[in-house]
Amino acid sequence: MKKIFGISFGDNFFKLTFKGSLETQSPAAEFSPIKLTSPEWIIEYIETDKIFLNVRADGNVFSSTKGIVPFSTNYKGKKDKLEISQILKNKIQQYSQNSSFPSRQDVFKKIFVDKVFGVLTEKTQTNRQKLNQVFEKKYIDFLKAIIKETGEGFSKNRLLKKIPNNSISALFEGGLSLDSATKADELIALSLIDFTKEPSKEQKECKVEPHILDTELIKKIVKTLFDKECEEETTLPRFDGLSPRDTPIGKATSAGVILSFIRLYAIEYILRSLFIFDEFKFSENFIDDEIFIDYASSRIKDDLQKLELYEDFIKQLKKVYIKLKKEGFLKLKKQDIEEILSVSDEDNNIPFQLKILLKIQLEQVLKKITKIVGIDKNKEVNLKSVFFEGLNYYDTYSDFRSARR
Repeated sequence: MKKIFGISFGDNFFKLTFKGSLETQSPAAEFSPIKLTSPEWIIEYIETDKIFLNVRADGNVFSSTKGIVPFSTNYKGKKDKLEISQILKNKIQQYSQNSSFPSRQDVFKKIFVDKVFGVLTEKTQTNRQKLNQVFEKKYIDFLKAIIKETGEGFSKNRLLKKIPNNSISALFEGGLSLDSATKADELIALSLIDFTKEPSKEQKECKVEPHILDTELIKKIVKTLFDKECEEETTLPRFDGLSPRDTPIGKATSAGVILSFIRLYAIEYILRSLFIFDEFKFSENFIDDEIFIDYASSRIKDDLQKLELYEDFIKQLKKVYIKLKKEGFLKLKKQDIEEILSVSDEDNNIPFQLKILLKIQLEQVLKKITKIVGIDKNKEVNLKSVFFEGLNYYDTYSDFRSARR
């Protein structure tokens, strides 16, 4: 696998680029009429007064069941504004007297120079200028070091650690599978977690669903909708035997199918990014990211379009959304809808109903997995605080107050 990472920036401009390729080979591929092309991808994250996320991939891979299949996507997402709290804006503003809103580099430079300047024995203007010059030369290296350290943390995640068989204990609440622990002297921690655990007798009696799919909740929704449809059925005109008409069971089960389908996608996306989510203690800030929701929704659309099912799916989904909202299953804040609508995919016009239902399922799956892997959610988990706590930092003397006088 080849990987390339790049950073570029300027006034009110910041860009991260990740490129990669994977060489694929298969003995069976030579018998296929389709040429096997190594997958290549590029991810671009761009900040201006807006946020842009571009994801492109080309090539194909060999599947043992489907032969050569395409490995491609083309996503262009845009968020209308970069949201920063007023408190943070005021703090940032302190680092600039000449600009209405200083750049990322300017703020970082001011913090760095003030911190280092505070420990110098000779606090002269010349030394401050030298520090400014050093920072400008090393700025890219600083950013790369931070991103590299963060990436290395994912590869050393606790779920990838090897655990001796004789020291296996209750490391993960509710999800430990001891059957596999007896088959090897040393196991990867992740292999001990059972995401599809069958409910115990006590759990069945209390209707507690340990399985990640959580079918009990979906069955509850289907039953409620079915009962309501049956009540409404008595007020409708009698069948004439000629016109097509949905039955109460058909309407209710369609909701179950839609929700189960979306939940499977939610499970897939979180499990694919499991080590990243775990490294940040499964912070719900991920789910609050509208671009993440938009991108995941676009993947659902792409897959359904390949099967020529997207239009029918959306038609049924909108009907289900209305029913769920009417029966109180969608507890939405006005802010949630506004944030979801603030993101646009330049190539895909995705209905907000799909994004909202996906966000709800992602939240539910995240809570379920959090419990399985043993993260204490009684503690408030903030994505930014977890990130900073994971970095190496050093205490230095600072004379911020005297410097500002």
